[in-house]
Amino acid sequence: VNGVLQGKTTWKMTDYYSNVVHTSRFEGGIVDGVRYGQGVEIRESEFVAGQGFESIIVRYEGGWSNNEFSGVGRREELKLKTDGAFEKLTESGQFSDNMLNGKGIAQRAIERADGTVIAERSDGVFENRQFIGFGALEYSSERDGEIYHSISEFEGHIRLGGTGTIEFTDGDRFSGSVAARGQPQHGNCTLVAKKYDG
Repeated sequence: VNGVLQGKTTWKMTDYYSNVVHTSRFEGGIVDGVRYGQGVEIRESEFVAGQGFESIIVRYEGGWSNNEFSGVGRREELKLKTDGAFEKLTESGQFSDNMLNGKGIAQRAIERADGTVIAERSDGVFENRQFIGFGALEYSSERDGEIYHSISEFEGHIRLGGTGTIEFTDGDRFSGSVAARGQPQHGNCTLVAKKYDG
């Protein structure tokens, strides 16, 4: 209408820079030329050699307001690096200001060039994409057969700490109070290798 997009539409836009090419595709609602209502956006970034990344792909499906992620949605981000490593992040829940804000779930999977595999799952309340508590945090890592696994629960804000368990490859186990990112503080530790419990 009068040169301004209205209603449901599909568009594609490509930006070329010296070190990267960005391509964006959107399908969804438009009001007065800005994205509103429900929609899907896919952004792809292809990098030239020497940048460390091969590509980054971001897909968001859900609510929009004034050209920003807003309302219930799901965001997926995949980073492929030139050394063969990759990282995948999936966020679902309440969005505002283009970020997970409010109740939601975030899952991250990382595989590094040295063979380290990391998995993290946060289920609770988020502020500007950061997990702030009122839920659970699960973390595991594995490298050369060595495994670390922890589960932490936070009834309140993570800065107040919580309770959790940590398990190691050799059978050692901790249970008790944990700090903001699940680090052990006070509790019971079972050391299988040293035959210690207490």
